[in-house]
Amino acid sequence: MKKIILTLLIIHCTLLIANAQWIFDYQINTGNFEKLDYLCTVDTLSVWGIGTLGFPPDTSLVYKMKPPGIWYKLPMQDFMYSTRITCIAAIDTSKAWVGTYDGRIFVTTDGGYNWEMIFNFGGSSFINDIKFSKTNKLIGYANSDPPNGTGTPFKILKTTNGGFNWAIFSPTFTNNYYGMQASSCVTDENHYWMGLSYGNGIPRLAFTTNGGVNWLERTVPYVGNYLWPIEFTATNELGFCSSSGATPTAYLHKTTDGGFNWSNYFLLPIESGQPVNSLNWIEGTSNWYFSSSSISMDAIYKSTNNGLNWSPMIINNNSDQVNHLSFVRKNNRIWGYAATQNGKIYKLVRDTANLTSVIIANNSIPEKYSLNQNYPNPFNPTTKIRFEIPSYGFPLARPGGGNDKVVLKVYDILGKEIATLVNEQLQPGTYEATFDAGNLPSGIYFYQLRAGEYIETKKLVLLK
Repeated sequence: MKKIILTLLIIHCTLLIANAQWIFDYQINTGNFEKLDYLCTVDTLSVWGIGTLGFPPDTSLVYKMKPPGIWYKLPMQDFMYSTRITCIAAIDTSKAWVGTYDGRIFVTTDGGYNWEMIFNFGGSSFINDIKFSKTNKLIGYANSDPPNGTGTPFKILKTTNGGFNWAIFSPTFTNNYYGMQASSCVTDENHYWMGLSYGNGIPRLAFTTNGGVNWLERTVPYVGNYLWPIEFTATNELGFCSSSGATPTAYLHKTTDGGFNWSNYFLLPIESGQPVNSLNWIEGTSNWYFSSSSISMDAIYKSTNNGLNWSPMIINNNSDQVNHLSFVRKNNRIWGYAATQNGKIYKLVRDTANLTSVIIANNSIPEKYSLNQNYPNPFNPTTKIRFEIPSYGFPLARPGGGNDKVVLKVYDILGKEIATLVNEQLQPGTYEATFDAGNLPSGIYFYQLRAGEYIETKKLVLLK
């Protein structure tokens, strides 16, 4: 038999700049005033990007990076001269879709050398975004502004077979609102969120929880007049978005109920007109990243604990304004790419992925540390363990309150470490961790909570 020891260590830590750094990767043609505005990473050495050339920008371009890490500009197609490209989504190195200012969607299946138009909504339509699920590349959504103007039906597309077929929905949202470029998120077939915007209105979002059968709308706490990036984890509960526009400040907004209710969560010290432009959750982890094209704040921020804390990351001494970020995870490593306003591309190579399964189970503030019995018990092969973190250290309150780092580890009966489930600083609250013992034999195991000087151990049983 073997045993599992679930260890939570609380060690004092302060908010430091993340160790992983961004390094220069490529400079596109500055003589033609080329720059990339939107990236889509499909593998560690495969990235698609769209942007513009000319000053002022008058023509679209598509760049691609392919193994062994070489960037090159794709041949110009006729539609790239006639309209601006607004977004790009790719599922591999061969197949990608782009949307345009005038409501058209094109697809390539040969790596970007040839494109075919598959939709043309015309009128006042504008393809705001095309996105595929991070966990299932067969599922994707796209949305266009109402072809007949605000107050009339939008055009929203959905595919469940990797883009071979698309269903079309035509919901009508609040009068005078339109969509927002690069502002959408899809997690699975049923869940899709998209940002709405109005020049003198409160930022709103629209979303579906049943695959487009019904559509809902919600507002975020008023900051500016538009909602830009929006991102959710695969649980469809925890999400962040950002709004800005008319005011000199911007916020990250947070939801823990799938987007029904939002709160101001993280104030961004940036100037008006330079909001958060990219927000990324790394699938299967508690890692998040966001960027801003601000020149008065750190360009990129990172969280390793689902947004409880954010740390600035350095990119070229913060002298470059970031246009967009895109990431991919391979095992426990994260690869990222950043496009900047001056036509540079930076890469984040093999950042550490925090592969945890801890979620916030309750926002109430506990009075003391506690460790609950796992459930179900016996279990096969997953079980949940709930624990509580108070607003003070143990046994005495620390000056200024707060809590330290939490580490959740698994050991076998001989004391050998099996896995680290949590390694992060947690705010006061009730948490629930899911442990998957699918690769372990049946037997009696133990899990242990360590919080400063507090230690508690409980038994669990794996029965296959």
